[in-house]
Amino acid sequence: MKHSYITLVALVCQLSLMAQWTPVASPPGDFRTDHSFAFVVRDTGYIMVGQSPNGLRADVYRYSAEQDEWTQLPDFLGGTRGYGIGDVWEDKAYFGFGTGTTPGENVETQKNDLWVFDPATNEWTELTPCPCLPRLHP
Repeated sequence: MKHSYITLVALVCQLSLMAQWTPVASPPGDFRTDHSFAFVVRDTGYIMVGQSPNGLRADVYRYSAEQDEWTQLPDFLGGTRGYGIGDVWEDKAYFGFGTGTTPGENVETQKNDLWVFDPATNEWTELTPCPCLPRLHP
């Protein structure tokens, strides 16, 4: 057992020495958030929404590895949001739940909505809401 443990530790140390991290451009300086949603579709990264020091956000940014730069996209149509959850399936991002405000309203509420993002058009489309109770932190 002791031999296996030593072998495992040696392997982990060797692999960590081989790992090469490459710095890339940081998101825009004012995009400092907790509970954001980040996802990758093909070779493009996205980060959006979240809780900032100034409150919930609705902004969306796209990262191009080829150009090593961030581009701001139109705000998330579902309004400001934090604590949401999402995933990527068949080159589209799905996102919903959490807490936030609906566009045109200033009241923060828990959500049960669902949205899909199509990177080919940079558009969000609202789907049928989940027939469940809203979730703050799914």
